[in-house]
Amino acid sequence: MQEALSAVLAPDQARLVLDMALMFAQLGVVPEEASRARTFVTDSLRRALESYAGLDTAESVVEGLEPILVMMGSHIRTRSDEELTAEPAETPTPLLPPLPPLAVPAAQSRLILVSSLDRTSIQGIARQLFASARVRQIRNVFELLSAVEMNSGEAPVIVVDCSLPAVDPMTLATMLPEEVREAKVVLWGATQRQRDELEERAPIARFWVPCPSTTSHDQLADLLRDFL
Repeated sequence: MQEALSAVLAPDQARLVLDMALMFAQLGVVPEEASRARTFVTDSLRRALESYAGLDTAESVVEGLEPILVMMGSHIRTRSDEELTAEPAETPTPLLPPLPPLAVPAAQSRLILVSSLDRTSIQGIARQLFASARVRQIRNVFELLSAVEMNSGEAPVIVVDCSLPAVDPMTLATMLPEEVREAKVVLWGATQRQRDELEERAPIARFWVPCPSTTSHDQLADLLRDFL
């Protein structure tokens, strides 16, 4: 799939767009089964392309991938002797010229962990901070601890979507490893009552940053940039 994208996008762009599409689809790899691959291309990959290259480019790329999807759904045929002796086909002309380089998140950029079950929120934050931070969803305590460990103990920025938290704020306060207790934590959408109860039971929460539920993805991204 990445090779196919590289025909119409610069290689680094192809990798970044594919990574974002996999995040949208909540997958680790591109599906190999034909029907799932088609769903991935026409849904998650299209949305990733629209976000970073525009609607026209997204439609052109998805259309260009159609022959590959058809091939995946067809039976593998044995080439005839005539095909084996045929002259090599000319390299197809790319469907589109390479796009201007996209900003690439540096490997050492700050890690932002988002505790939310709302995919729209994850995608919105990731789009806003794509060029300046590594945004990752955490869906349980195990993923939280694993992300912190893989980040070599560096204190990440953590966003807790208090409307649909994947990890309860109280659990976060008690399970956050000692070495990253200084992590910046944003309580997005916490009510005053939630904050009072949390601070009473977990004093560390007094240092966490409250953020109203009316805060948009753009506004939240602006707040998070101050921590990068």
